[in-house]
Amino acid sequence: MEWDEAKNQANIKKHVFLSSWQKGGDDPNAIEYYDSEHSSIDEQRYICLGDVGGFLVVFVVYEDRKGNIRLISARQAEPKEKEAYYEHIRRTVGKC
Repeated sequence: MEWDEAKNQANIKKHVFLSSWQKGGDDPNAIEYYDSEHSSIDEQRYICLGDVGGFLVVFVVYEDRKGNIRLISARQAEPKEKEAYYEHIRRTVGKC
């Protein structure tokens, strides 16, 4: 896995840790989907909305480069994104 270390350091200050996230992480309820709006022929982007460490819901954009995950962006999920994540869990798992 690779990431921009300068971006990682900036995100550490914002409490979002790029280096601690791995495609879907340890969250079996993570939502992953293809980002057709921002993808191109040369760069296929994916979005993952999931929990990191059991306390922080994050919105992550990444690219899969022949099995090597390149993190493009990671941030704390916005309120609407968190609600979508928890609604997904309610529908699929029946908790929350």
